[in-house]
Amino acid sequence: MKFTTEVLARIKPMAKRRFIADSGKGAVVGLRLVVQPTGLKVFQLNKRIGGTVVTHTLGTFDPKISRSAMLRESVDSAEAAKGHVIERPALGIGQARALATLLRMDGSGATAAQLKRERSAEDTLSDVLDAYAADLAAGRTRRTRKAPKGADRSKTVEWARTARGHIPADMQAKRLSALTHDEIVRWHRREPGYSANRALQLMRAALSHARVAPNPAAGIELHGEEKRDRFVEKHEMPWLVRSLVHESQDVSDMFTMMLLTGARRSSVIGMKLDEVPAPPGDRWHIPSSRAKGGQAYTVPLVPEAAQIINRRRQAAGRHGEFVFPTMARSVKQASESGHITAPKRQWKRIVDRADLLLLASAIAQHDNADAQKREREALEEAGERGLTVVLQEHRDRAKKLKLRIATLAGLRVHDLRRTAGSWMAAGNASLKIVGAALGHKSLASTEIYARLHDDPVREAMAKAASEMLAAAGVKGDVIQIAAKRKAR
Repeated sequence: MKFTTEVLARIKPMAKRRFIADSGKGAVVGLRLVVQPTGLKVFQLNKRIGGTVVTHTLGTFDPKISRSAMLRESVDSAEAAKGHVIERPALGIGQARALATLLRMDGSGATAAQLKRERSAEDTLSDVLDAYAADLAAGRTRRTRKAPKGADRSKTVEWARTARGHIPADMQAKRLSALTHDEIVRWHRREPGYSANRALQLMRAALSHARVAPNPAAGIELHGEEKRDRFVEKHEMPWLVRSLVHESQDVSDMFTMMLLTGARRSSVIGMKLDEVPAPPGDRWHIPSSRAKGGQAYTVPLVPEAAQIINRRRQAAGRHGEFVFPTMARSVKQASESGHITAPKRQWKRIVDRADLLLLASAIAQHDNADAQKREREALEEAGERGLTVVLQEHRDRAKKLKLRIATLAGLRVHDLRRTAGSWMAAGNASLKIVGAALGHKSLASTEIYARLHDDPVREAMAKAASEMLAAAGVKGDVIQIAAKRKAR
């Protein structure tokens, strides 16, 4: 914000502190106005000394101070600030800028060119995020210091990498002194809830780790988040399985294992052969290093899941360690861990292909055409012209025909875990059994699965309704009650 007496005088306090950076012609790098909830307005200067950001409190803003007294009072205030005995004198904008300029100079008096070089050498938000990511991977942060090496730490690093993707590039390129609290607030309000919250938490943690004070990302309220309850429903399952068939054996086995066991993605991709006993291999012990909450648990394996592991055990040979090792053809997913780390690209392809098959079949039924033939043709076109292009064409065609089709779009990998739990609940399995299968430590974590399937509830309500109407002597549609009343 360009500092003028009129503009700063009109700024009103809010429930939390506001940090407004000086900008425009005559602005001083690092100069800010802090507006307290009480209405007090204080000039501060942030200056990086070595690797630490030092904050100087210059004084309070006073719109009544004349500009003629600017230079002499600024020098006196500067001497006091250098001696660290400043007691928040009243300052005008010109005084605050002059004082900030003096404080940014070294003992010999820096030139304008030196100040420019200092500004260009100042860290950007991107530099801070890079340093934080490196410290996360090395276990030098509060988030990973106590975490064991391996999956737990890699999950945190992956979280940071994903969250960073939601921070605008222009914001990451900004110098720390130019990054304002108000700017971050405006960005956070524009973005959707979940992704913006994770990005804000990352930014806040990275700036705090770099000891940036005051932290411009602090004091911002997160968006409200609703718990996700998406899972693969009965009418969607055939299309998902048919799409999996067209994947490689490795990818198909991996996602099928997630579906059959209900285990988390990180647990499945890091599964080791020695965690499953030799044939029949009817159970899988997930160690604490890969279990959420650090508590190991055992997953009973259904015959289909055991068959997948036994087949992959034979293919791996004696020297195999992981059930799902890094794919030889997937250079991007190669990792030091030795197993696949982020199967997001494959999952998107699976969901898109399932949607394409579903749309092709629906359009064929509308046209009274052979659905299987249309599906084959759609897959062939996708192989030639690209899955994304052909899928969009089918979506446009369905929209033009005004077909209302519930697709699998938006389905996530973690929804496979929720699918296993919700289908068990729909099969009248108790919450205690569902929780044991999914490795939940508390019943509260399992309660969501009780409300995902409403078929048992609907059946119970239908039975009660039938009995009530039968007792009242009402037969057939309830509308007849109103019809009889009107006839009277």
